[in-house]
Amino acid sequence: MTKKRTHVVLIVGIIVLVCGCCLAPLPVPCGAPGMSCRTGPGPGGASSVFYELEPLGVAVLELVFQDNIRIYYWTWDSSD
Repeated sequence: MTKKRTHVVLIVGIIVLVCGCCLAPLPVPCGAPGMSCRTGPGPGGASSVFYELEPLGVAVLELVFQDNIRIYYWTWDSSD
């Protein structure tokens, strides 16, 4: 391979790697970093927390803008 072709393959590989990392799933409590959503104790004394499984890139944007971006893979409630 020529030197130019090697650089092109390297750049494309880095772009694919970065895009793949941005799509990696990350569980985020309360839908966005820094938000509070824990409920009070229920009948059994347990409280619950809402979680979103969202792409890492979305979680980073939510952290920067301090707002919930409603893009996620899955949601669930967790009882403590």
